[in-house]
Amino acid sequence: MDEGKAALYAAIIGFAAAIIGAAAGGWASWKAARHGADAAVRAVVEQVHGQARNEETQWIRQERRQLYSKVVTTRTDFEAALQTWEDTPGPLDSPLYTDAVNAWRRLVEACREVEVFGPDDVAQAASAIGATAGEVMTSTIAQAGVNAGENDPELLGSAATADYWKGVLLIAQANFTRAARSTFTGDLPRPPAG
Repeated sequence: MDEGKAALYAAIIGFAAAIIGAAAGGWASWKAARHGADAAVRAVVEQVHGQARNEETQWIRQERRQLYSKVVTTRTDFEAALQTWEDTPGPLDSPLYTDAVNAWRRLVEACREVEVFGPDDVAQAASAIGATAGEVMTSTIAQAGVNAGENDPELLGSAATADYWKGVLLIAQANFTRAARSTFTGDLPRPPAG
């Protein structure tokens, strides 16, 4: 074979090898770029999901804080309205009695709202406050009847429990506070042991 043909064949083979090498390199570059883009998309998606979880957690914490505060505030309002009615006894159609009943209803409603955002131990503690407040209201109404001169034995028995139920209400409030506090402090990061 003469040198011209050999050079031509070598040039063609070299040219083909360059094209194949460029194609293989381009394909490898494209594959690496695609892998990098996929990794970037996955990272962005994970970041968005993480941010959404954090925002949802923060929203739930804010809702819980508002509801828990509402329970504490309405319990305080209930006790104040009840005490005002007890200090100035009047008939069951008096404005002071109506204020006490309305305060009790707001307290029960606030306790029920806690069930939506929980958690269960806080919802149960709030439910105990609502139920106990009902017993306080019933026994205080009975006490008012006794104070007004009624001598019904059942009324006398219920009236005798008024102070007991007020004590139970304080315990229920302490249990609620403990459960609510645990909900919030349980979410905080703990310092490393050392």
